[in-house]
Amino acid sequence: MIFADVYLRSRWVDLDLVLARRAEGPRFLKVETFSPRNHLHRLRIRTSGDLDEELQRWMCEAYAVDAQRHLHPRG
Repeated sequence: MIFADVYLRSRWVDLDLVLARRAEGPRFLKVETFSPRNHLHRLRIRTSGDLDEELQRWMCEAYAVDAQRHLHPRG
């Protein structure tokens, strides 16, 4: 799996993250569900202020999905 896709545009960056849950919020341009544990979330990054702790948490979560940690959680 790929935990993130980055699309460079002239005035912004679009970022796709795959999370094991469907997250909702105004920052997501779209959310697509592929399976019960695979949900693609697209965000748009326009300024350095968009690179905040919330985005960092989502990226860490997506990385864990890529490593399939959501399928084998530690007890």
